[in-house]
Amino acid sequence: MYALDKQQFHFASLAPTWQKYRDDFLLQAYSNTSLLFSAPVLKPIKNNANQNVVHIIMGRTYAKSLLSTGALNIDLIWLDNEFAFNRSQRVIVCPYFDYRQLSNVKIEQLAELIKELS
Repeated sequence: MYALDKQQFHFASLAPTWQKYRDDFLLQAYSNTSLLFSAPVLKPIKNNANQNVVHIIMGRTYAKSLLSTGALNIDLIWLDNEFAFNRSQRVIVCPYFDYRQLSNVKIEQLAELIKELS
């Protein structure tokens, strides 16, 4: 979240470090963030409703299993072996959020994709 454009996203203004943000704000009821272990529920974006929602699916293998089972029924544009997106449904597929899979360079790429959707 701290890699996101600070002009668009206010996360960095809430805490001095991402660790402090994680501990005090992330995944709290008032944070407007959530971590789900299920397929995303995609709703039509009408009249600016849901326009700020971004669904991030962590893991190419998980995303492909959602597609193959029909749990996710969208077309994805694969940018490379790890990143894909669907602009109209505001879905991004990226490597799993683990330092071994999501390097700083990949975090920056993810931040750019989020910026493009915002």
